[in-house]
Amino acid sequence: MARNIMLVRCASADDVATISELGRRIHAETRFSAFDYNEQRVVKSMETIINIGQSAGTHCVLIAEDRLGSVAGILLGVIERHIFSDLPVASIMMYYVFPEKRMSGAGFKLLSTFRRWGENRSAFEMLRRHQQRLAG
Repeated sequence: MARNIMLVRCASADDVATISELGRRIHAETRFSAFDYNEQRVVKSMETIINIGQSAGTHCVLIAEDRLGSVAGILLGVIERHIFSDLPVASIMMYYVFPEKRMSGAGFKLLSTFRRWGENRSAFEMLRRHQQRLAG
């Protein structure tokens, strides 16, 4: 039996169409299904986050792939400062692992890569949105 190897990488501009396509599925499978899905907004947002935010080091778009290059999950992160402090806080904007890839190690790899990303930017704290601290 082949080992389930997961690789995590930063998204590039070449991934925008794939992220948008997968975003439709993520949208349908989460609480966000109550919202409309605006593909043009997703594409524009991903282009901005990848080309500007990721290049500036303020955002990350992490993609977990299996050894065949199939996307297993995605994580969007940001580092910002609260209005009352100069200390940087790394937050997860969106995190999703496809049901068929759960228990594959993709989630762990995405979260541990995000943690390293935040640590490399001297994050004082790392949060999931809605103020839940990441364990560790």
